[in-house]
Amino acid sequence: MGKRIKVYYSVLRWTAFPLLILMWFALMSGPATFKSDLVRKWTLGLINPAAAGKLHSVWLPPVTGLVFYVHVTMGFLVIVNRLKWLKPKIVWEVVSFLVGSFGLLQFFGLYYG
Repeated sequence: MGKRIKVYYSVLRWTAFPLLILMWFALMSGPATFKSDLVRKWTLGLINPAAAGKLHSVWLPPVTGLVFYVHVTMGFLVIVNRLKWLKPKIVWEVVSFLVGSFGLLQFFGLYYG
């Protein structure tokens, strides 16, 4: 296994758990906060509808988007390296990286634009 593929797997492992936590926060600060009082009780009142709205719409999207696009791009790079029929690998890796980078730039452009 090459050095690049080890880096891709490492980034995938390091972004998987934070992505899970961020998605959980997105669910808890979104629909769950407004539909039940249980979340408010579990968080000792820290996540009320006002705080949840700010967390859900201001703080979570940029962080979640960044982690998501890094995770997906590394996943595509692993797929490119595993497919035997894709030749030359480096061209496909560059294309995958550029598509992932374009997606991230597009996300931030739409979010902050």
